[in-house]
Amino acid sequence: MAQSKADRIEALLDADCDETRIALYNPRATVAAIREVLAEPESISVDAALSVLNRDYFDDVRGIAEDCKRAVKDGEVSNDEELSDYLHQTVDGHERVIYTYQARIGLVCTDSVDAYEDETGEKPPSAEVQMFWALMQDVRDRLGDFDAIKAELESEQADRLGES
Repeated sequence: MAQSKADRIEALLDADCDETRIALYNPRATVAAIREVLAEPESISVDAALSVLNRDYFDDVRGIAEDCKRAVKDGEVSNDEELSDYLHQTVDGHERVIYTYQARIGLVCTDSVDAYEDETGEKPPSAEVQMFWALMQDVRDRLGDFDAIKAELESEQADRLGES
């Protein structure tokens, strides 16, 4: 297995020190060697890259769901229709829907890539439209309806009151 950058830098430092870890030799050469190691590009696997993209996408999904729950908790939303409108506005203004590049990345990660087609029976006219429907569905899948959110918030409040 290839050594990590940290292991290689540690080996460079060890080579430039005596047993008491006091630098004895050529610190400039050691610093230059460390800079060379740090300047090397790191290779990343496709799986690792997809993992980063998935984590970022689903962080957005969780963030939107939490924002909707906060709106219910704060009284901005008081029924299913208002929740649907709030979610629609939030998703419609999200960077994953506005920017084509972000929409395409989101479509690689979403669990609901066919949401537009499932709802309308047609192919989506653009990546942004497809991403809007997919993001809406992913958030809905995690969010639930107004009554479920309200019950969850009341349960959390009862738990907090029981702890105090």
